[in-house]
Amino acid sequence: MRAVESVSSAEARKGDLVEFRVVQDILVEGVPVIPRGTMVQGMVSEVKRKRRLARGGELGIVLESVGLASGEQAPVRATTQVRGGSHSNRMATGMAVTARAFYPAAPILLLMHGKECVLLKGASLTAYVNGDVLVDLGKIENVSARLPQGKAALLSARAASRDRSAAISGHSRVSAQEIIESIPRRILDSSGNEGDMINLMFVGTQEQIEVAFRQAGWVTTLHSKGHAVFHAVRHPKNQVAMPMSRLYLFGRPQDFGLAMEDPASKMTRRHHIRIWRTDDDLNGVPVWVGAATHDIGVERDKRSFTGITHEIDPNVDAERELVGKLLREVQVSSTIGYLVPADVVRQATTATGGAYYSDGKVLLMVMGPAAEKTGLMAQTLPSSPDLPH
Repeated sequence: MRAVESVSSAEARKGDLVEFRVVQDILVEGVPVIPRGTMVQGMVSEVKRKRRLARGGELGIVLESVGLASGEQAPVRATTQVRGGSHSNRMATGMAVTARAFYPAAPILLLMHGKECVLLKGASLTAYVNGDVLVDLGKIENVSARLPQGKAALLSARAASRDRSAAISGHSRVSAQEIIESIPRRILDSSGNEGDMINLMFVGTQEQIEVAFRQAGWVTTLHSKGHAVFHAVRHPKNQVAMPMSRLYLFGRPQDFGLAMEDPASKMTRRHHIRIWRTDDDLNGVPVWVGAATHDIGVERDKRSFTGITHEIDPNVDAERELVGKLLREVQVSSTIGYLVPADVVRQATTATGGAYYSDGKVLLMVMGPAAEKTGLMAQTLPSSPDLPH
């Protein structure tokens, strides 16, 4: 299940309700006893706000029960603990430096606070049935007519743990449209501010995606700051592979990033995509989603008075189309078409406050031979203008 909204230690109180949504059907004898989309209520069990000595905030969330399709309640056990970042290293360094200059001032840094913690919208949580539960399948709508009266089945902890195995191996759905409907429309920063929109979907392995983009002139961006420093020293004129800021989907930062140099060849301009692996697959083939934008300059970060950040081209559809065009030109993917989510994003802002607009469509592309394996070529997808050639 995934969190419906973000929860911050700065605002939450013990006892506050927290909603989660089930993202995969839980089946017993082929019957969805806990259908996808079922809302589950959790509760804030513990709150600690950011504190002195550079200690971060803490949140505890607990779930107690989930509603079944039969109208009954099943007890579950699920807890998660979220902790904010600590500034202890920064505090210790600051005290050491300050002590050398003016020792009496050093203890003032003990008043430094850590960061608040946030359970991000879309963060995953696995729940387990707290013991076996007898479910009356005859009470489930659209099932009772096909079953003998009084037919019952056992919902066991093993059935409810299906979500855990799916998170590892991928849960196979019947269509790309069903997958996109289960994906949050926008990604978040670490504070839970909504930002860029999801506008790409890929079907294939990570290796297939990276190889395809490499042939199209993109590079996989660096992950660590240490690698970035080493790269900057060795290649001072090639900054396109420098790390991207971390943004979040499913409660975690991007699995990898891709970037391409802008023809203007300026440090403030580059094309980039953040990509996440979903919990789903199509006939055993992994499904990924991405947020593509084009940095065109710098602007003020509206989250602070002094911060600056990259400015993106507000027409994010142009970047989506560019990605499709380049991959088609090198013939490494089959462009299937466009997916149109029910809750399309037309106008929004980045997490830093920059405005953008879109027609809300998600470009679906299949890497290499995956089109035949997944059967996507036979699917009828919403019509949309052809990609530019």
